[in-house]
Amino acid sequence: MFRRTVITLAIASLAFSTAKAENLAPASLPKVEALGSWVAPALPPLEVVMPLLTNSTRVQTGLEQKKIEQANSRLSQQSPYEWEALVATRHRNERLQNLSQQDYEIGISRTVRIGSKAKIDQQMSGQYGELAHLTAADAWHETARTLNDYWFELRYQQARVALLHQLADATLTFSKQQQRRFELGEISATDSQQSKLDYQAQLAQLQAAQLDEQRAAAALQEQFPGSSALIQGQKAPQSMENRLEEPLLTDSEQKNWIDRMIEENHGLELARVQSELAASQASRKAAEKLADPTLALTYSRERNNAEQILGLQVNFPIGGAKRSELALQAQSQAEQSRLAFELANRGAQTQATLTTQAYTQAAAAWKIYASTQQAQLDLFQKQLRAYSLSEISQFELQAARLRTAQVQLDALKARLDAEKAAARLLIDSHVLWAAPESIE
Repeated sequence: MFRRTVITLAIASLAFSTAKAENLAPASLPKVEALGSWVAPALPPLEVVMPLLTNSTRVQTGLEQKKIEQANSRLSQQSPYEWEALVATRHRNERLQNLSQQDYEIGISRTVRIGSKAKIDQQMSGQYGELAHLTAADAWHETARTLNDYWFELRYQQARVALLHQLADATLTFSKQQQRRFELGEISATDSQQSKLDYQAQLAQLQAAQLDEQRAAAALQEQFPGSSALIQGQKAPQSMENRLEEPLLTDSEQKNWIDRMIEENHGLELARVQSELAASQASRKAAEKLADPTLALTYSRERNNAEQILGLQVNFPIGGAKRSELALQAQSQAEQSRLAFELANRGAQTQATLTTQAYTQAAAAWKIYASTQQAQLDLFQKQLRAYSLSEISQFELQAARLRTAQVQLDALKARLDAEKAAARLLIDSHVLWAAPESIE
């Protein structure tokens, strides 16, 4: 009778392995034609995600930088020089003629950009405008990546706690049953004591997992203030339902994903525009070696209107060694930016390939773990029957229970890794959590 009870409790302790998951409804994902299929990750609702991204510090910083670049764009269209007005008065005493009179002079002047400089400034204005767009968009994209990482770390820790909690409950129930069997003289005191120690060990693991879950939740809350409702509302996944049938991408599909990620890579575009802007700035500094002239128009009155003078004055500053050194410095900075763009281009190619491969490998691992989990559950049921027939000891049964729980945890980890890789693929392709028009 007691052994039947133990068998029933042990099977119940693993019932969570086939229980239906109770996740938040995943956000709808738009279908991308000709890019292949993907794992549909369980994600927080879109109406929760978008405010978190919008209000994040990084995105807000990017928006402020966007305003700066927009101001730079407007400033580049304007001349760096201003009109200058001259108003002067002089009191003159001429002793020889015993005259005393007041003279006046007025004038206006302005430094004028040489035509080539104005053209370069106009070009830089457009480049600053591109930077304004890309800076905010790149900040959004990087923030979406960060949210994806923290979200799935929290889900894993929650899943781990859920599994260990149920394993600890099952171990406690088993320990109580062993204590009753000891009291009835069916097992030794050593066996009863061992079951208690097993429970203490499971409890310690559970407490450690709960601490890790708290840390994951705190990290998410720190990065995304206001995510407490999201943290509290999420329930850990508890099944392997909806596992993949054909998770792998064909070579053609992988290439399509890679091309899309490179095409939509804001960081790469940002490096390109920064390189072009640095080249324009270098050209501007080179043009500065020829200083801009100043034009002045003046009018003066002398000798009680006896003399009236209208003058045109042109000043040409003589450039010095400093202007040449500034031009050389800007040229070196432009070369640095060009090399940085080349590095970013290679990095984007590599990152897109790795992101695609990570999804394929994680999805394949998930499929393997799904079948491994089922096989382990079948094996554990056989071990339960063997224990009921006294063919294995309680220690062997407990070891089997622990192995089964570990396989269960590994399978859930594989599932979440596949979902995380799928979400990253979609985020980098701007299919998921794309920036709104206000950011773009």
